[in-house]
Amino acid sequence: MFNEAENIEETLRRVSGLAEEICDDYEVIVADDASTDGCGAIVDDMASRDPHIKSIRLKANTKFGGALNKGLMAASKDIIVYTDSDFPAKEEDIKKALALLDGADIITAYSLVMKDASMKRILMSKMYNFLVRLLFGLKLHDINSGFKAYKRKALEGLMFTASSLTFAPEAGRPSPASA
Repeated sequence: MFNEAENIEETLRRVSGLAEEICDDYEVIVADDASTDGCGAIVDDMASRDPHIKSIRLKANTKFGGALNKGLMAASKDIIVYTDSDFPAKEEDIKKALALLDGADIITAYSLVMKDASMKRILMSKMYNFLVRLLFGLKLHDINSGFKAYKRKALEGLMFTASSLTFAPEAGRPSPASA
């Protein structure tokens, strides 16, 4: 999360409600990427009232990757669901994706809705995704998807080195043991 004071409470309510529907043993980890708008304090307060919510606060902004890395590494459950703090996925889509984990170690989604439909943004996104597919051999439509689900075993033993937006290809590749 970075500067999400306006929507983080609602996101945590939705995520917690979904998690309660799916299972009894869950955790909601929020990794704050050195926000300046007070959203870290909001999460801390919610975590003090709900033992399922865990707050991780980074001291310096990492431009996404460092916070995602810290959150993934702090997760302790067998299934890990990552979503952006603006909760871009629908609850029913998350349930469908979790069912797909029976046959995969990592599920990554992509949105049919473009947040920024400018020609420059579209071209940059297409080129970036093309290069990631070419260089890393990943068969993904959108590597920067705001929703992924992992089996814990797919992340075990990995040493993530990227800390900026380049973290996405690294976190989207299978571990050597599961490849």
